[in-house]
Amino acid sequence: MLNRMELERRERCSAQNGKHKYRGAEPVVFEDLPTVPETWRWTNFDHCSWEITVGHVGPMKDRYVEKGVAFLRCQNVRPLRFETNGLVHIPADFHAQLSKSKLIGGEILVVRSGANTGDCCVFPRNLGDANCSDLVITRPLSGLCPEYGALYVNSPIGHALLSLNETGIAQPHFNIGAMRVKSFPLPPLAEQQEIVRRVENLFALADQIEGRYTKAKAHVDKLTQALLAKAFRGELVPTEAELAGVEGRDFESAGELLERIRRQRDGGDDIHANRKRARRASTSARRRA
Repeated sequence: MLNRMELERRERCSAQNGKHKYRGAEPVVFEDLPTVPETWRWTNFDHCSWEITVGHVGPMKDRYVEKGVAFLRCQNVRPLRFETNGLVHIPADFHAQLSKSKLIGGEILVVRSGANTGDCCVFPRNLGDANCSDLVITRPLSGLCPEYGALYVNSPIGHALLSLNETGIAQPHFNIGAMRVKSFPLPPLAEQQEIVRRVENLFALADQIEGRYTKAKAHVDKLTQALLAKAFRGELVPTEAELAGVEGRDFESAGELLERIRRQRDGGDDIHANRKRARRASTSARRRA
């Protein structure tokens, strides 16, 4: 499959670049790579794509229109998910000028800079032509399932091996060269597709579990408030009057308890006042002596 992709890469690059000299794929770095199944191979994205480029970089303030060609920005790319919120549009003639960053569907997109640097998704195939700004665009060959490539980029090992280089704390920056040269494990195409299918099923299951947890938590929160309300309305346990009738015991009512507390408090005040008067009398007697 890798040999076939090499021929395909050469044909696509030649068709794309015309008479320009063909650039061979970057060599695979095999240092410190874990063992993979016998039918897998370590490769890199340069071997598995016919082009890796960057979306349009330049001022866009006055370029947006209400209707036109969809124009993706970093907020439209989330881990394994294309986000339509915040999607803007550009005129068709401006889209034609940005040939390098055109999207037709199936491209692997990685956020190049900003708060969500390194987030990766596949541009959907059913949205028609589009364009983008400041995204790393990988156009895969037929032997690489784009969804598998996106899974790898979003994985912890993918983030580590793709070397997200920080050029500043506030503005991290993705190194486009890392997308070309860093190694990743490539299974046969059918196995890539099966891995994607199983991962998507597990994500769907995780979403269901999260949904059930959210509903259960909301129910528990309401139940807690209901229990507290019942407790302070006297509905949580039998009243002492009811218990007195059952057990034949004479319970002190709440009114009697409050009255007893009041008497104790008033008596305590009298005792305190008597002690103060006694101390004053003792002090006066000492002074007269």
